[in-house]
Amino acid sequence: MPQPKISKKIGLYYKKWIDSSHPLFSPNDIPKFYRFTKTCVRYGGKRYWSGQRLRRLLEKDLPNKYQDEEYIEQIIREAVSIFDHLLDYERTKLYDYDIEPRLQRERLAATAANKQKHGARK
Repeated sequence: MPQPKISKKIGLYYKKWIDSSHPLFSPNDIPKFYRFTKTCVRYGGKRYWSGQRLRRLLEKDLPNKYQDEEYIEQIIREAVSIFDHLLDYERTKLYDYDIEPRLQRERLAATAANKQKHGARK
């Protein structure tokens, strides 16, 4: 399977994260993972990155760092899961087409009622 190409900027954040002592199991190293993820979202295109793409990178790089296959698989499984969740979060649009129009109608009605109330005082 061909290895995914990554931009220089994303590559630097990936390397800093993956070269940390315990990529997902140390409180000092988790922010590096978050920075890598945020960089992927910001500069790599939200649709372009996926957990599977990260998996391919990790499957290539982690065996060079660790010998324990079970530990490698644990890192990959957790990193891919968290990465996918963070990407889903970033892809979620704030505007909800069920809620926002109703709120807009309520705001307009409240504004009209307020104008009538204060207009009647004059």
